[in-house]
Amino acid sequence: MSLSRYSRPTDANLCRAVVDSVVDVVIMVHDMANEARVIYANEAACQHFGVDLETLLTWTPARWDPCHDPDLAISMALADGRPRSYETEHLVALGDKIPVEVTLNRLDLPGCNYLLSSIRDLRPRQLREPCADWLERRALEMCLERSDKTIYDNLLDSLFLFDVDADGELIVAGYNRRAEGLIGLREAESIGRRKQDVLPSVTLMGAESPERACVANAAPVCFRDTLGLPDGRRQVENTLIPLFDAEDRVQRVIYIVHDITQRLRRESQEVVRTEVFDLLSAGADLREVLARVVVFAEISRPDLLSAILLPDAERICLESCIAPSLPEVFVQAVEGGAISESADVFGRSAYLKMPETVANLLDHYLDSACHVLALASGLVSCWVTPILDSSDELLGIFAFFRDRAGQPDAQDQATMDQACQMARLVMERRRTEAHIRYQANYDALTGLPNRTLLNVRLADRLRKSKQLALLYIDIDNFKEINDTLGHHQGDQMLELVARRLRFLVSEEDLVARMSGDEFIAVLSNVTHAESTAEALRTALAGDYEIGHSNVWASVSIGIALYPEQARDMDELLSYADQALFAAKAAGRNCLRIFDEAMREKIQLRVRLASDLRTALKAEQLSVHYQPIIDMVSGRVIKAEALLRWEHPELGQVSPEVFIPIAEETGAIHEIGNWVFREAARVAMQWNHQAWTGDCVLRRISVNRSPRQFFTREGCDDWLAHLHNQGIPGEALGVEITEGLLLDDRPDVMRQLTAFRSAGIAISLDDFGTGYSALSYLKKFDIDYLKIDRSFVQDIVSMEGSRAIVESIASMAVRLGMQVIAEGVEEPAQAEVLAAIGCRLAQGYLYARPMPEQAFMAFAAAEIETPTLR
Repeated sequence: MSLSRYSRPTDANLCRAVVDSVVDVVIMVHDMANEARVIYANEAACQHFGVDLETLLTWTPARWDPCHDPDLAISMALADGRPRSYETEHLVALGDKIPVEVTLNRLDLPGCNYLLSSIRDLRPRQLREPCADWLERRALEMCLERSDKTIYDNLLDSLFLFDVDADGELIVAGYNRRAEGLIGLREAESIGRRKQDVLPSVTLMGAESPERACVANAAPVCFRDTLGLPDGRRQVENTLIPLFDAEDRVQRVIYIVHDITQRLRRESQEVVRTEVFDLLSAGADLREVLARVVVFAEISRPDLLSAILLPDAERICLESCIAPSLPEVFVQAVEGGAISESADVFGRSAYLKMPETVANLLDHYLDSACHVLALASGLVSCWVTPILDSSDELLGIFAFFRDRAGQPDAQDQATMDQACQMARLVMERRRTEAHIRYQANYDALTGLPNRTLLNVRLADRLRKSKQLALLYIDIDNFKEINDTLGHHQGDQMLELVARRLRFLVSEEDLVARMSGDEFIAVLSNVTHAESTAEALRTALAGDYEIGHSNVWASVSIGIALYPEQARDMDELLSYADQALFAAKAAGRNCLRIFDEAMREKIQLRVRLASDLRTALKAEQLSVHYQPIIDMVSGRVIKAEALLRWEHPELGQVSPEVFIPIAEETGAIHEIGNWVFREAARVAMQWNHQAWTGDCVLRRISVNRSPRQFFTREGCDDWLAHLHNQGIPGEALGVEITEGLLLDDRPDVMRQLTAFRSAGIAISLDDFGTGYSALSYLKKFDIDYLKIDRSFVQDIVSMEGSRAIVESIASMAVRLGMQVIAEGVEEPAQAEVLAAIGCRLAQGYLYARPMPEQAFMAFAAAEIETPTLR
C-alpha cells in the first residue's frame, strides 16, 4: 500500500500536513531566482524565528544567518543533486543565537529553481518547547497528492506511514526516499510488512513499546531508539503521530525517524577529545592519554579496533603498545618487535616511515604479532600508519584492524588521519613539556641539576636522611680565565669541571650547578666528608685542555654539615657559602669546614643588615673627610668623603664590613645619596672659606657604588641636586672602581659622560689591584688614577713596587691624567713618590679622616708637610 494511494480530490494535501506536523525540523522552500526568498515554510519555521508566516515569506536567508553565502548555497545544492549539510548559527527571537544543522536539497520541479532547506536545532531537547500537543493539532488525516511528492521525498528525516491492524500492530503503508536509504529497501518491497521487519528496534519491544503506547493512548510520542539495520546499528530519535478515522480511532501512524548516529558520535568524539587534552594538561601518564586517543579512533569508526605502538629512545624496537580493546597476547607479541625493513608490518612501517596494509593477518608468518592477533580475535585486515613529528622523525605508529578483508575507504582514511594527528599533537606537546621541564630543572650548559631542582632534591634528602654534608665548590679566578680566553672557552671549562664532578661523586650523592662557576655536591657519608672534599679538590685542580690551550685551574670548597651545624636547607647552603668564603680568604685552592666563628660572623652580618636600615634616620651615620695634599705647594686641594657608622652598642663599625651589607640589601642607594648631598654642602663651605681668587675650586670626591649606576634614576638625582642648590660640579668628584668598567656597559658610559659634562671629576680608585686593562683608560675619560696603598707601602723597600708606581705615574701623565698616591704613612714614602713625579698624596702621614668641623679647620691651617720645595 503506497502513500500515494491516500488521495481524495476533496481533501487537502497530506504532504503539507506531514511537513507542518514536524516540530523538530524547520522546513522552508526558497526561490533561488529571487535571492533565495522564502516561498513556503512550515509551522516549526515560524516558531523557530518567532514571527508569523506572512512576515517569514518576505525574508531571505541573510535575515537570520549573517554568514549566509548565496553562491555557496547554490553550489552545495546543485553541484551533483545530492543533499548538502553544514552547521551554523541562526538569529532567532529576541536576538538570541542558537546552533543549527542546515541541509540543502534541490527540488526537481519543472521550470522552477527551488531549494529545500531543512533546519534542525542542535540544542539539547530539554531546551526546546514541548511539542506533543502541537503535534496532535497539526496531525490531520489527509491524503497525498502525487504532485507534492518531491517535497515529501526530500525531507531531512525518514518518514514512514503505518496502518494499524486489528491487533494494534503497525503495518507499512509507505515511506519516503530518505527512509529507503535508511533501511536499504525500496518502498514497494516493504508495503504490507510489519514495522519490526523493516525498522527493527534492538532496545524497545513488547507490550510497553512506544508504538503501542501511541496507539493505545491516541497521543503523539517522542523517544530515542537503537535500530538494528543491515549496515549496522543506528541511534535515532523517533516522533510518532496518530491519525484518526471518522470515529476518532487511531487508524494510521506517521513515524518520523531522525538519525542521530553521527551527531552522538561527534558528541562522544568531543567528550573524548576533551578528556585527552584535560589529561595532557594535568600531566597524566602518556600511555593513559594515548589510550584515550585510541578510544577516540574507535568511536569514530565503531567497526575498527586500534593500537598505538611507541618506539624506544634509540628507535631500535617497538617497546610499548597501547591497545585497550585488543587481546593481551597481541600486546605481548608486538612489544619488543624490531624496527627494520625486514620486520613485520609494524616494524617495517616504523622503519620506512610509510603506511603498510595487510589484507589477511593469517598470511603473516606463524607466531608473528599479526598471526597471534588473528587467532585470538578473529580480526582479518590491518592498516598501519606512522606517526611523524614536524621534522619527519618517528614518534610511533597507529594500527587499525577490522574483522573483514578490504582496503580503507575515504571515511576510514579520514579517521586514521584525524587520530594520527591527535596522537602526534599529544606526543609533541608531551615532548615539549618534558623539554621545558628539563630546561627549568637542569643547567643547559653542563646538564647538571640547577638551583631549582637542587632545592627540591635537597629538601627531599633532608626529610629522609639523618645526616648530610654539603660541599660548596667554586673555581678559583674563573672570571680572569673567562675574560682572558673568552666566554666560549669559559663555558668549555665549566663543562669539563662538571664532567669531572659527575665522575668523582658516587651515584647516591647529588651534584648540581648553583650558578656561574659555583657547584654543589651533597654527600650522604658525613664521616668521610672532609677526605672526600679533599679528594675532589685535588682531582679538580690541574690542567684543562680548552681549544688549543692548556689552562691550569683550582677550586675552593666550603663544607657544612646537617644536622650538626645547620638545621634546614637555607642554613646549610648559607653556612657552606660562608665556609667557601673563608677558603677563598685563606688563599684559594683549599677547603674549610664551617665553624662557630663563622656562625658568629653570620649572626653579626644579619644584625648589621637589620640595624643599617634605621641607622641613617637615627643619625648614627656621619661623613668624615680625608685631605688630599699637593706635595709641591703643601696645600689641601682635594678631599675624599668617607662614611662612618657609630653603632649604639657595637661602637665603630668598619666600612669594609657594613658597605658590602648596604650594597646587598639595597640600602646603599639612600645612604649614598645622603653622603653626596653632605659632601656637596661641605664642598661649598670649604670653597667659600678657602677662596683665594685663583678661580680653582677645591673638590670633595664621593665613592659611588657600582649598584648605584644600575638604578633607573642613574646619575640624575645627583646632578639635579647640584642644579637645585646652585653648586658647581667642579667642586665635586666621583670615585669608582675598575670592576665597573670591565663590562663596557653603555649606561655606565652615559652616566660618566654626564658627570664630566657637569664638571665633576672622575677618579679610578685602587688602580692596579683589580683586573687592570689599559684599554678602558682609552674608552673612558678618567681624571685621576689613585694608586692602591699596597704599592705605596712597599715603595721604599721593594724595587718592583717602585717600578709599578713609576710606570703608572708616567702613563698617567701621557694620558693627561693626574695620580694620587693612597696610604702614605711615612716621610720616606712621600720622598720616593715626589722623586718619581707623583704630586698628590693621601694618608695618615698628613691626616686621618675627620669630621666636618675638624676638616674645615685643618684645611684652613698652614701645615708642614714633605714637599718638593
